[in-house]
Amino acid sequence: MTGTADACRERMNRSIGGSFAVAAFVTGLWLTASACGGNVSYGGGGQGGSGGWDACGGKACGEGCTPCDPADPDCVLPGTPMYCDASGDCVIGRPECPGGCTSDEACEPGAEWCVGGECVPCDNSGQLCDLACADGWVLLERNGCTPCSCAPPTECTDDAACGPTRSCYAGQLCWDYCKVGDPSCCRGNFCDVSGCSEPAPGGCRRLGCPEGQFCEQIDCAPTSCDCTGGSWACSEDCGGGVCVTPL
Repeated sequence: MTGTADACRERMNRSIGGSFAVAAFVTGLWLTASACGGNVSYGGGGQGGSGGWDACGGKACGEGCTPCDPADPDCVLPGTPMYCDASGDCVIGRPECPGGCTSDEACEPGAEWCVGGECVPCDNSGQLCDLACADGWVLLERNGCTPCSCAPPTECTDDAACGPTRSCYAGQLCWDYCKVGDPSCCRGNFCDVSGCSEPAPGGCRRLGCPEGQFCEQIDCAPTSCDCTGGSWACSEDCGGGVCVTPL
């Protein structure tokens, strides 16, 4: 470690107190900062560390990360959002990422979202519009932005929110970079028993519709479908709604 980093760490320890140093020692991670001014990096947890935890394994630059191995109950989080940088390190502070974005997490919250691989200004017209959402839907929120649009309620964004024997199934309102079955970038998600195929079937009143389509009460679609014994069992009614593309 350079003399600059040593001096920086010493000043950080004096300014934030000894408890910070104890927490960093317990987790095996030392904070370093370039000239006390740039991004702060958890060097031990960025690319595997002594315990083998790779905080940015399989993640793109700009995606959120945690230096704490989920299997380590004693690890202390820094209390501020951390992101993967272009080198694959988990850092405090939103990094500069080459080549655009692969998710909303790489874009400025409340100001941008990821469309077509680029961070573009988001739509915040929902802050001014007077829109009443029907069927229990709510105003859409995406990366801190609120367009004048309604979305089905979302019960979860990952499996952890559903419990040990249940999974988070993705709805149909998903962003253009979403992979099939990834609930982190969809709305209309719900928890159900694990083991059923994706995408989940059912009407759009529950699952929503792809961007550019609208949910209409036409034709026949089940209100709900539940995962039972590895297969979907759907209600026999026709009140689920069907997605349509406006002419």
